[in-house]
Amino acid sequence: MNGASGEGRLTLEDLKEKMANFAKERDWDQFHSPRNLLLALVGGVGELSEIFQWKDEVPKGLPDWEEQEKLHLGEELSDVLLYLVRLSDNCGIDLCKAVLRKLELNAIKYPIGLCKGSSQKHNQIKTSPKPPPPLPEQLLMLPPAPLAMTCMILDYKRLIRLNFGLNAGNGLVF
Repeated sequence: MNGASGEGRLTLEDLKEKMANFAKERDWDQFHSPRNLLLALVGGVGELSEIFQWKDEVPKGLPDWEEQEKLHLGEELSDVLLYLVRLSDNCGIDLCKAVLRKLELNAIKYPIGLCKGSSQKHNQIKTSPKPPPPLPEQLLMLPPAPLAMTCMILDYKRLIRLNFGLNAGNGLVF
């Protein structure tokens, strides 16, 4: 890992080690309790929030921002990240493992079929996906086996949904 020049890649493990060394060299471990680190993190988020306070919606990339504003934003984002990494280390939490686990849990909580394009919380999302559009009437007249074959040819994604809805004697079941 390279120094503060920004060259090379920096991992969370590198940050954790750098923050531990930084605190140890200054004899700050005595002050870095989980509570104190959390409060410092919250303070950092407050300072980060102040940058956006009273601004209208800000487009991605911050095209209208001065370079000095972006530099200040980077400093406040860095403070938040550094406190978060230090807090997780102090609490014995492997942040990389925790993040990967959380992404898996979110994928379960917010399945694509139910929440794509929606900003609703998981407890507000309807529990069943939108039904597929109805099939043309000619297809509904076919017996189950040819219908499944026709669906496979017409629309592979809908076949998966419809195959579970086929009933051996009664055709389609929705």
